[in-house]
Amino acid sequence: LEIVGSNAPSKLQSKPRRWLLLDEVRNWPPGALPTVLKRTRTFWNARQVIISTPDLEHDTVHQEFLRGDQRSWHINCPKCGTDHELIWDYMKWDTNEITKPDLYDFDALADTIRIECPHCGYITKDTPAERRRLTNTGKWIAKNPSAPTSRRSFTWNALLPPWVRWRELVEEFINAKKALSWGDPMPLKTFITESLGQPWEDRLKYGDVSSWSEDRKGTYKLLDSWPEGERKFLAADVQKDCLYYVCRQFGKAGASRLYDYGKVPDFSSLREKIHELGVDADDVVIDSGYLATTVYNEVTKSGYAWKPMKGDDFQYFMVDGIRQPWKDTLVDPAMGTANQGQVRPVRLFVYSNPAIKDLLAEYKKGIGPSWQLPENITRNYINQMSAEHREEI
Repeated sequence: LEIVGSNAPSKLQSKPRRWLLLDEVRNWPPGALPTVLKRTRTFWNARQVIISTPDLEHDTVHQEFLRGDQRSWHINCPKCGTDHELIWDYMKWDTNEITKPDLYDFDALADTIRIECPHCGYITKDTPAERRRLTNTGKWIAKNPSAPTSRRSFTWNALLPPWVRWRELVEEFINAKKALSWGDPMPLKTFITESLGQPWEDRLKYGDVSSWSEDRKGTYKLLDSWPEGERKFLAADVQKDCLYYVCRQFGKAGASRLYDYGKVPDFSSLREKIHELGVDADDVVIDSGYLATTVYNEVTKSGYAWKPMKGDDFQYFMVDGIRQPWKDTLVDPAMGTANQGQVRPVRLFVYSNPAIKDLLAEYKKGIGPSWQLPENITRNYINQMSAEHREEI
């Protein structure tokens, strides 16, 4: 028996081996796995065993699994007699005034956690007897039976081992989703790869430009009234010779529609546009990254109703011990002038560029609240919204 580190190239290439036991391949250096797999060519009856949690979709570990017969653990329903895969999709719990009065009450939530049969709705609870049934009566079923008989691949998740409480997994999942809403995807990635045993797919990656815009188009036109719309927000971006603006109307549960967009030559025209669109002054946002002093002066002219905002490259901000995608601070609108320190300060909102762009990417992909565009949207708007694309590294 020889134990070798994957980061020792000379050792990986040194001797032929009949048996290869390869552990946590996801953490190996690039090229190490193909190198070591060649060590068994000398033997006609060699065995290669790769054991690892996955990392990214279509990485080395995932490709090795896909080359095999792709077996997964299936359980038999005692009520309807059908088999179904033991996967997270069938895990359920109740969200109501008892389990989530404001924040989740995980003690109350634990009593409602169960797996439901997708065929008949039979409920399996996290009890020792039921957990033993899942492990003793289940079986492996291949999804790729046409694979070579010499290549068997298996996957299972943390729902199967009896010593892993389902409550722990549900808590991990809920907390990971909360972190994602703040713009931090790492806890969810860890849950999917480590607890569910699935490769991580970048949910926010962009496809064809026209694809997302067509998917988001509604059956309405710019400036159309929306009975469900309760509030309009207008955001303006200050340029050297003009201001670009976007106005969105919001309904319940974060649903929104693009109401109007365009550009105006100056702040006077912007005020007219705000009045014309019926936007409350409290719901106007101005980017202060450029000509900040001018923007702050316009905020004071609005009676301190307009909100100056500025993006930053921080992933998040710590506010009272909690991660948030934004924070607020006070700035002196008369900074650098004779009136410095004598004018009421302006409340400036600083937001995380990557976190907010991730949220926008989710909306464009159809993940989260309804985010609609009018049917008469122009190519100019789509090009502006497609000026950047997201890539996971």
